[in-house]
Amino acid sequence: MTSAMHWTGNFAVHFAFETAGYIAAIIIYAVQRRRRGDSVPDETRASVLAGAAAGAMIGTRLLYVLCDPANNIHDILGGKTIVGGLLGGLIGVELVKRFLGVRRSTGNLFVVRGADLREIRFKALERLNALDISTTLVVTLQRGVNDNEIGEIIDFALTQPCVRGVTLQPVQVAGRLDGYNDGENRLTLSEVRRKVLEQSELFAPEDLIPVPCHPDSLCMGYAFKGGGDVVPLTSLVGRDALIDGSRNTIVFERDPAARGAFLKLFSTALGSESQPQKLKDLLCCLPRVQGDISYGNLFRLLIVEFIDAQSFDLRSIKKTCIHIVHPDGRLIPFDTYNLFYRDELETTRLGPLREWAVR
Repeated sequence: MTSAMHWTGNFAVHFAFETAGYIAAIIIYAVQRRRRGDSVPDETRASVLAGAAAGAMIGTRLLYVLCDPANNIHDILGGKTIVGGLLGGLIGVELVKRFLGVRRSTGNLFVVRGADLREIRFKALERLNALDISTTLVVTLQRGVNDNEIGEIIDFALTQPCVRGVTLQPVQVAGRLDGYNDGENRLTLSEVRRKVLEQSELFAPEDLIPVPCHPDSLCMGYAFKGGGDVVPLTSLVGRDALIDGSRNTIVFERDPAARGAFLKLFSTALGSESQPQKLKDLLCCLPRVQGDISYGNLFRLLIVEFIDAQSFDLRSIKKTCIHIVHPDGRLIPFDTYNLFYRDELETTRLGPLREWAVR
């Protein structure tokens, strides 16, 4: 093994650069914490920093000695290695977290994930508007994190010609969830709907109703944009008409054309090609809107609560109407895909359950 090299330069210069590194790190942390907040409590943060410092101090000298034990053991305080400091700091942080029982990530303020990317997204929307390319804003929601921004998101979306709707999705407990606490951060579909009504003047309670194919997990409202006005559509037909229609008991002014058009309009399977025609089919039967109808006139608000391990309901999953196509061609409900089918989960998690079920 190659021996570690002794540094023979100017100590004052070394001290100045080392001090500058510490100061730069402190400034970056302070700026990021002020801009993005810190989900780690102050006491935990202090303990983690102490663990990092102690681990780095030990690691930088320990690895120096291990490079050439026979020669370096006598100069343990005189040599350091950068790699040893990094490894020691990482080990120190993990040991402190294990001792304190901290499972969340404590270094997110120094990484891109969670960074403020609004300017980049604004530029993307500008480009989509210029090219007349449709998009939908999809927002994952956590209580106490961004559930107070729902109204602002809807208002902003309505100002963007390329945005055809907003999908609000309470966080599904699957995959990476930094700082998530189910007891504190979970939101339900009903709670999100209530917050929409509290924070936005666009929709009234009768405008946001369950989607017939999966009322447990989907709530939808449509609006028509035209001439500077935004008109909710759901209440034009009536909540009972749509809900009862899913059971073939609907009677809307005894007009089967309006009934069928609206039921087809409220389908998650509709895309950019079929939605305008379905909307026109509906509006032909109503007196409030006239003229040409295009996809640009549509605005759809969709609330989607995907089921996870904490809210697992087999009865509800059997009614799901949002699927992922498995590589082998199977249609997998999105709710269960992250629980049982992503990557190796079908073998490691679902396999044992299947074996248990046939016993």
